[in-house]
Amino acid sequence: MKRIILTAILALAALSASAQTLVVYYSRTGQNYTSDGIVNLNVGNTALVAQQIQKLTGADIFELETVKQYAADYYECTREAKEELNAQARPALKADIDISKYDTIYLGWPCWWGTYPMCVATFLEAHDWSGKTVIPFTTHEGSGFGSGIRDLKAALPSAKVKKGLSIQGSKVKTTTLGKTGIEVSRICVGCMSYGKASEDFHQWTLGPEDTQAMVEHAIGLGVNFFDTANVYSFGTSEEYLGRALRNIGVPREKVVIASKVFFNEGQLSRKAILREIDGTLRRLGTDYLDLYQIHRFDYGTPIEETMEALDSLVKAGKVRAIGASAMYGYQFHNMQICAERNGWTLFSTMQNHYNLMYREDERELIPVCEQYGVSLIPYSPLAGGHLTHRGWESGTPRSNTDKIIRKKYDASKENDLEIIERVATLAERLGVTMTEVALAWTLAKGVAAPIVGATKVPHFDAAVRAVDLTLSREDIAFLEAPYKAHAIVGALARTDSNGI
Repeated sequence: MKRIILTAILALAALSASAQTLVVYYSRTGQNYTSDGIVNLNVGNTALVAQQIQKLTGADIFELETVKQYAADYYECTREAKEELNAQARPALKADIDISKYDTIYLGWPCWWGTYPMCVATFLEAHDWSGKTVIPFTTHEGSGFGSGIRDLKAALPSAKVKKGLSIQGSKVKTTTLGKTGIEVSRICVGCMSYGKASEDFHQWTLGPEDTQAMVEHAIGLGVNFFDTANVYSFGTSEEYLGRALRNIGVPREKVVIASKVFFNEGQLSRKAILREIDGTLRRLGTDYLDLYQIHRFDYGTPIEETMEALDSLVKAGKVRAIGASAMYGYQFHNMQICAERNGWTLFSTMQNHYNLMYREDERELIPVCEQYGVSLIPYSPLAGGHLTHRGWESGTPRSNTDKIIRKKYDASKENDLEIIERVATLAERLGVTMTEVALAWTLAKGVAAPIVGATKVPHFDAAVRAVDLTLSREDIAFLEAPYKAHAIVGALARTDSNGI
């Protein structure tokens, strides 16, 4: 990684080898949150890059410092930056520099909320940039420059703004989905939490602005995997996700987008699949999906019709890989055999219902997945929030209004409360959150990427920390001991058309 960054900086340096050059940057110090805990930065990442450019070019260097310092805490700091961006504020700088004698100016910043901090705007507006060459650079955790280059060009119409350099870090381990070669973070963002709130679907979902904030925060943590469905909030989940990714400016190839089909007219008929994929792509604002999943098993459509239709999407380039969701083990096995016999694309992922409070798929479905090298990306890894706190009710809008969660778990409440208490006990013993323990358990059981439907920033932080939490065999046995067999929840019975 260091060699790649050095090579990129050397390429930048060549752009200004014979010019009067200045490096100007804003960099942040303070508390950062990583999967290893809290890290105090005495020198910001952007400052480190600026110093390397200065050494390689022999340029003069100047740091932008605000009169009013941002908070030391990363999240509080970026919250303040968001408020400044919304207000288009111009924070006062402690000092300035005369740029008139410089031909080339390297301009660096950490990418917050998809563009440069507003203190950079203060600096831009204080000078005449006519005829100057501006080479931007940014440090980020997945968003790239966002709209920063576009905003810079708009602010400096008389300057020559170059492509520049964006340097990405990563805080989340990755894995590959099945045999696809598609690399994803070990945590997936569940986008059922995003979309227009409705009594006919969910009343607790986040609107477009909050969705963007959550998506950007997840990307900032190194998470690149997003799962939605055509049915979530009647399609607005897909719309909000697509809009957020465009607004943030993250390159399409840097994220993995998954969606699902079934709860629609025609379910998994060929006609329905071909119609629904086009609607999904339109709402997301992309020309392909990385992963397209069947949301349930369709008793009314021949398996051959469904598998051939899915295979045609892969061949057409609309879909990179296909996956399945909650169903019985024999159904999944039969669909894989059908694809094998006909030379069609096999499923690479299984999005099943799996957590410490619901483990029925360990009997048949998961062994079938292991047989075919299929990656598990389970939904409800935190049992709708039950595994994140002691007791049964949390008092949140979701807990108070989500009828689906009640239908999933209330029937086994007595047994599940024993499991919840064990999660809490182990979390206290290890000095971590219950979220971390519950997700670490899924990862220890071979899950590739649990799907986490967070609606608050700390939820994602805890999820990311879980990736580096290793549970001992004794820990796992302690958590699993109270479990008793549950009724099947998720897979559709032949007479059930309203799956959970």
